[in-house]
Amino acid sequence: MTGKRCFAALREMLGTEEPLVEELCKGGSSRRFFRVSGPAMTAPSLILSITGDMEEFRYYVALQRHFELNGVPVPRFYGVFPEEGAVIMSDAGRVSLFDAALGCSGSDRIRLYLKVMGELIRFQSIGVEGCPELLERPFGLDSLLWESSYFAEFFLGQRLGIRSLPEGVPECFDRVARTLAALPMRPMHRDFQSQNVFLPEGEPCFIDFQGARMGNVFYDAASLVYDPYVPLSRDERDELASAFLENLEGCCGKDARGLLNLAAVSRLMQALGAYANLSMNRGKPSFAVHMGPGLENLRGVLEMTEGLDALKVLVEKIELPKNI
Repeated sequence: MTGKRCFAALREMLGTEEPLVEELCKGGSSRRFFRVSGPAMTAPSLILSITGDMEEFRYYVALQRHFELNGVPVPRFYGVFPEEGAVIMSDAGRVSLFDAALGCSGSDRIRLYLKVMGELIRFQSIGVEGCPELLERPFGLDSLLWESSYFAEFFLGQRLGIRSLPEGVPECFDRVARTLAALPMRPMHRDFQSQNVFLPEGEPCFIDFQGARMGNVFYDAASLVYDPYVPLSRDERDELASAFLENLEGCCGKDARGLLNLAAVSRLMQALGAYANLSMNRGKPSFAVHMGPGLENLRGVLEMTEGLDALKVLVEKIELPKNI
């Protein structure tokens, strides 16, 4: 599973020579996760994360340290083993926002999401001093243009066979990217969706934050509000969007809702590209089922967004194969 030093530390932390090890399935990540606990059912547990990507590992460790120091709700790291690409951390539990959201509705679900949104707003207000890693990979124009090209290559091209973009669509991609890239930057998680927020003792805890960087203020909120994994109603989305926008204190003026919509367009294009790539090329066919909800969310956002008519027409005409 991992090297001798890491496993020896796990045995010492848990007070047992024969800990129980349970591998966890973690979405599209290339990292492996294990829940490690003592032999008794009531024994405390720890999470072991392992990666062979040392650049990702460096960011993961540095960002966690900065976030914990600034009160961002992330797992605590108890042991870091660079030579093994391993981290031992606190267990955020078995209930994600995704699990909880599917198990409740109405005011209970909105209260839960508003609590998560409040933590996101606090996260976006932290400083960057002492954490150069947050500044090294800005989520700017190149990153935003990549999202639409990813959508075009894997979802439109590989999944649907649309190899040539209709007239006006490249200009829509460019408008989305350039508008968002011109906005002031704040800390962003980069993959802020319901499966990356856990709820130990009912309180939010952010995971999978190794991709965090500086980016536009709307992207993470759009990722949560228009997350294809949870079928939120139009009213729920509107309430969450309003709660977020009310806390921007005039940032971006009267166009704030339109900018949130543009961020949602970019995010949903990226998500559809990822679902196609993961399901067709990465041996994870279960991701194909999310294409339908992702496409419906993209259609809904485009209906509320001005200036993207060519993209809107293209998306409206898409019919997914019946086996998806």
